[in-house]
Amino acid sequence: MQDNTYSYDIEISILASVFYNNDTLSDLADILRPEDFYFRQNGDIFWAMLALFNKQNPIDEIFLASELKEKFNKEALDAVLASSGMIDAQKYALMLKELSNKRALLAIASSVPQTINELAIKDAIDKISADIFNLTNEKQAGLKDAKEATSQALETIKRLKEEGRGLIGISSGFTELDDKIQGLKNGDFIIIAARPGMGKTTFALNIVERVLKSKQGVIFFSLEMPAVQLMFRLFSSYTSINLGDIMKANLNDDNLETLSQTADEIANSDLYIYDSGNLTVHMVRAQLRRLLQKNANIKLCVIDYIGLMTNSSSFGERHLQIADISRQLKLLARELQIPIIALSQLNRSLESRANKRPMLSDLRESGAIEQDADIIIFVYRKDFYKEQEAKEQIAKAKLEGKSINSEDIFKAEEVEDAEIIIGKNRNGPTGVLDFTFDKTKSRFLAKIPEIKAVQTQSLADED
Repeated sequence: MQDNTYSYDIEISILASVFYNNDTLSDLADILRPEDFYFRQNGDIFWAMLALFNKQNPIDEIFLASELKEKFNKEALDAVLASSGMIDAQKYALMLKELSNKRALLAIASSVPQTINELAIKDAIDKISADIFNLTNEKQAGLKDAKEATSQALETIKRLKEEGRGLIGISSGFTELDDKIQGLKNGDFIIIAARPGMGKTTFALNIVERVLKSKQGVIFFSLEMPAVQLMFRLFSSYTSINLGDIMKANLNDDNLETLSQTADEIANSDLYIYDSGNLTVHMVRAQLRRLLQKNANIKLCVIDYIGLMTNSSSFGERHLQIADISRQLKLLARELQIPIIALSQLNRSLESRANKRPMLSDLRESGAIEQDADIIIFVYRKDFYKEQEAKEQIAKAKLEGKSINSEDIFKAEEVEDAEIIIGKNRNGPTGVLDFTFDKTKSRFLAKIPEIKAVQTQSLADED
């Protein structure tokens, strides 16, 4: 039986077309890689051709021999020279790519039994799905001519005008925030960062709630808390019932009825929660791809939080692993054309400053997050630190045998001031939005529909 997963003649014809017309390679470099050639010696020649082309050197016998060194195969090159190279090079390249993909798919298929034996069935399915997805979604470089780019831009403007909402992306549900970041845009990698206890998960869930109420779907990857605890917070935010009462089931009949109705509303929404404590970008891609194929209404992905993600392909220091995870999430957002919100913790060192308002330099473990993110949002509550300081003073007084009235030091309020700080905005202004935070109801609300004329980088000069 003839093997239809490779063709020696196609490979030789492509190499000959490049040899006799070096400029042809510019049309092939976005389609083929050396490993797409079945015959190793032909792949080596193509690799050398790419290297010479990048160096702007001639692609001829002398330069190829010099580039290949001990890999130089005179017989292989003679076979190339014996071919006329008079072909439609791009058409042949696409044919060769098809053969390469067939071999790759067969390799995936042959590895399935071993994958099933070595991994839990769910992990095996994720890996196999991701392998196939990566194969079928390998794209050529995103080169667009001016005609295509301007047409897309004009169509976007016309669509926004027709819709009358003025947002490029989906609404976060917070008008003041949307006005500055133009909504949660497809392909955007968005960071929500804060120190522990500030409410970054609550703020993210408030966005999720508003997206769901607009009849759009969300997938929420939770590494820090199980799905049940997330639902408690959503119940509180939806209903305004005290979170503590929900968690303790301290509820009257009316509250139970309200919660039941809310549960039905959320159950009928397009919300998906993945609450495994072990999560890689590979797993996020597999889950997202599978879900998007089933449900085109999924418009937002949230990950809580990036510092708990693992990266099996990275070794060495943690900041290098986080840098790789950050970059892969950014690429994933672009690849799947969906906004990805990733939560992140800030460095503990900021708490040693007199002014504890966060800055970009406080992002934990990797400056790559600052570079990759399209938007960075900080959640900050000054009263959080005042309450912490009060608790420390009370504890110290007790150790010293002193009697102290805690309210003389600090009186905690159910609703306190908060700041949503836009620390980075690739396509708009940075600054501060004044909010309130109701800790008993897991809810942030905008206080003043104005943004302060102050840049985040200069905030450390205040107070």
